[in-house]
Amino acid sequence: MRIFADATFAEVYLQRGRTAITLVSAFKDDATMALGASAPTKANFSVYPMKAIWVDEAAVRATPRSYAGWSA
Repeated sequence: MRIFADATFAEVYLQRGRTAITLVSAFKDDATMALGASAPTKANFSVYPMKAIWVDEAAVRATPRSYAGWSA
């Protein structure tokens, strides 16, 4: 199970990505998440912070082109 969440949505991927659940919501900074099971279950988990996807114009212009033969 992989869970990705930010202030606008949460996505849960199950069965190695074959099943996905998306919840669109406005989460607050102090939001919590809980998982439940109908039978005793042992789980190991890790939490990783995600970096922002937003960059400035200079960073976009400095990125190497991924296609050859094109010029502005």
